[in-house]
Amino acid sequence: MKASPYDILITVPDLSQPGGVASLYNILDLDGKEGVSYFDVHSGARRSGMARYLQLLSCFRDFYRQAGKVNVVHINPSLDKKSFIRDGIFAGLSRRRKKKVLVYWHGWKEPFEQKLRASGWMRFFFKHTFGKADRHIVLGRIFEQKLSALGIDREKIRVGRNAADDSGVAISYRKQFEGLPFHVLYLSRIEKDKGIYIAIDAVKALREQCDVRLVIAGSGSEEQAAKALVAEQSLGHIRFAGYVTGTEKDALLKAADLLLLPSLSEGMPISILEGMLYGLPVVSSPVGGIPDWITNGENGILVDDWNAHEYSVAIGTLANDPQTCSRMSANNRQRALESFTPQAVREWLFTNYKEIAG
Repeated sequence: MKASPYDILITVPDLSQPGGVASLYNILDLDGKEGVSYFDVHSGARRSGMARYLQLLSCFRDFYRQAGKVNVVHINPSLDKKSFIRDGIFAGLSRRRKKKVLVYWHGWKEPFEQKLRASGWMRFFFKHTFGKADRHIVLGRIFEQKLSALGIDREKIRVGRNAADDSGVAISYRKQFEGLPFHVLYLSRIEKDKGIYIAIDAVKALREQCDVRLVIAGSGSEEQAAKALVAEQSLGHIRFAGYVTGTEKDALLKAADLLLLPSLSEGMPISILEGMLYGLPVVSSPVGGIPDWITNGENGILVDDWNAHEYSVAIGTLANDPQTCSRMSANNRQRALESFTPQAVREWLFTNYKEIAG
């Protein structure tokens, strides 16, 4: 990639912590390169009470100073209570500095969207902060429609993509399917809205039909409860790997035969992109940006019902059909190599920066 003729400030969460946005910007590894600087937006979240608010004010002050030194500010919000005000203030401060602003939407909570639509002051705030941005990137066509309905000019919206870490998998890599046991990988936060209990129940139901094993990799607020459930029901074919990165994650992805994510809401989960890069068929839900990249029968199965039985049927179908798994695997490898490698996403991002910077 050629050196950037302008400077870019990207807001990021604490990159040492789990999470999709942190994972993305660790993978892209742009800080200090190509004119890019990262700005940690969570500096105020490490304290409580009045100290937290004072720290947030300090964070906004520091951001305002750094924004004055760049040409483009890239903000990474989700449409949710947690980031709406904070990231809206970042957008407003950037416009006050007369900078070009790119807003990259990573998450989208439908209940919060409904609250936004119903609130006059929230709509006003949205219009005069995020609404003034020069470019909006969303992770699925459904979010393009939603932003347009909130008053964003469609000409300013682009459907984007996240990146998957390709450092552990060679271009020539081909996934081999060897029949049973069939290894299913759940690679996400361990939360109810990520479908952790659906995943457990779906694999539990298959145990008497075929040798299907589940590895749960991640951490979250439901981790202890999920572990207790598995232990209580003596589900020895289900194990927890904890939060994994690097070679541990690479080993799990290579050992798996299928990527499972029965999530209730998503942007475009990096775990699915990682599964695609490693040639895994994907069984997931048709939410967020997932249907833009996963097509039923081509590279996975989308289950339009948050019911463990339906997921069990989908997993069982693939567990007993290695030929279909191999075809889906090849399709996913091709799509991922074309669109989700870090280099492809870096180049795509810099194309957007160039377009808005003029």
